[in-house]
Amino acid sequence: MKKLKPRIKICKVPGCHKETFTDKSVFCGEHERVFNSSVKTAEKAAMIVGRLVLTSLVGKSKK
Repeated sequence: MKKLKPRIKICKVPGCHKETFTDKSVFCGEHERVFNSSVKTAEKAAMIVGRLVLTSLVGKSKK
């Protein structure tokens, strides 16, 4: 039986030709850190917007 070479996964960011660290990774290490920090920022922004909407809804219902 013929042995298959393991496929090397490349980062999905356009213009980046680095290898990923694990088989399940989508990005290389550099872009993984950038992605995670942007997700954390988006989560914080969503929490602030949700808090403002909830506060406005509760304020209207008390009147």
